[in-house]
Amino acid sequence: MSIYYFDAYEFGPYDSRYIQCFDLVFQNIAERHFDVLIQGYQGQNRFLLGLYHLDPAPQPGSIAHLPTVYNHNQPFTLHIHTNLTNPYPLAMTMYAKNEGVLVATFTTNELTVSDPL
Repeated sequence: MSIYYFDAYEFGPYDSRYIQCFDLVFQNIAERHFDVLIQGYQGQNRFLLGLYHLDPAPQPGSIAHLPTVYNHNQPFTLHIHTNLTNPYPLAMTMYAKNEGVLVATFTTNELTVSDPL
């Protein structure tokens, strides 16, 4: 299992005060199927939960799109889990918006990768 984290908080490198909502796009860049579990937390409260199956690239089912997830300018953490031991087949893009305007784009490079179990 590969585990990724994304943290946005006030005055942090990804400042939640300027992120009202975000879109997430996951893409499988590998040649095998896998699943992605995403959980979003504000403190101990979960505000996002989803399980997505990604087909091998370049099939149409190799991309999952989560449009307009609201965090309301509050700090949040995303936990992203895959059922792969190698973290590199997952590509993620987050489009952060404030008042409907794109303010930042984050990619897999901004995720913290936990050691596979």
